[in-house]
Amino acid sequence: MTRLGFGVLRLPSEIRGKEIVYDEDKSIDVIRYAIDAGIDYFDTAPSYCGKRSQSILGRAIAGKRDQLYLSTKFDTNGPDLMNQFENSLKELGTDHIDFYHFWSMKLDYFADKGLAKGGPMDQMTKLKEEGLIGHIAFSSHDTPENIMEIIRRGEGRFEALLCQYNLLDRRNEEVMAFAKSRGMGVSVMGPMGGGRLGRPSELMDVLPDGTSTASAETALRFVFSNPDVDIALSGMNTRAMIDENILAADDPRPLSDEEHKHIDAVVEEKKKLTDLYCTACNYCMPCPAGINIPEVFKIYNYHRIYGLTEYARRQYALIGADGDLDFQNASACTGCGLCEKQCPQKLSIREELKKAHEALA
Repeated sequence: MTRLGFGVLRLPSEIRGKEIVYDEDKSIDVIRYAIDAGIDYFDTAPSYCGKRSQSILGRAIAGKRDQLYLSTKFDTNGPDLMNQFENSLKELGTDHIDFYHFWSMKLDYFADKGLAKGGPMDQMTKLKEEGLIGHIAFSSHDTPENIMEIIRRGEGRFEALLCQYNLLDRRNEEVMAFAKSRGMGVSVMGPMGGGRLGRPSELMDVLPDGTSTASAETALRFVFSNPDVDIALSGMNTRAMIDENILAADDPRPLSDEEHKHIDAVVEEKKKLTDLYCTACNYCMPCPAGINIPEVFKIYNYHRIYGLTEYARRQYALIGADGDLDFQNASACTGCGLCEKQCPQKLSIREELKKAHEALA
């Protein structure tokens, strides 16, 4: 199994008005390119990419299923588990799932419903006994303490964990070590902060010699320097991104103590990044008011983090029917709150949208 996994949640797409439109042909091409390049772990979910991720992945892997490990998820807020599981098998074109996750699970759900007699955990266990599931797993954005309690209450039935981890967000280091001590595999999401750490302009000169910027190489080398990480999932949507990430994942050099110290110093300077830690996962989209929330936050952070205020204001001014950015600016927010219910980072999106508009309009 390759330690670089493909997160199938940021496939090639474009914003058309209020709608995100996914390019299926380009998506299939990118996935097959990744397979041919040696990536063998693909992680999806029923709701990714406007509920098209599983079906697109299923088309892309036709004839190649035996070469791959497939990971998908049970949405605890959706229909019953068996209904979702059968639909996943159908859309993926497979007869089994290698890693089946409780998706974004919280402790209170697991304790109340997940462990109920005849409930989701019992159902997953039965599916595993029948050979339809290879490994029972869960992903979570809960507190580190609660994630560890989920593992404890799972009584050894969990075999893998998916959690967030990158050089800006290290809160789950103890969680990952605890999971490994219980014999579980660990995969991490957001190793490059939703792409933020893969762009040279975001964190300059991270390595001490100044020869490397905050690229995929730096971000992935940091993640893989943690011995508790087995797989890092990256949402990739171009061939170039795949090539870059594979190069970084194949780099056998661990980060040195000096490099770690330098990264810590740079991250400390950029602590404000975590104040509005939008990973552009698009869970908040589409916005009923027509706002491209991740794009607004990206522009806002040019002002907040890097002091590029005039540039940010020029970009913000392009938003609207007469501008180059075909969506509404933050003033269109109606305060409905649907976005906040979907946000895995639990951001105060409505309040941040107000701040963005006040700063940039």
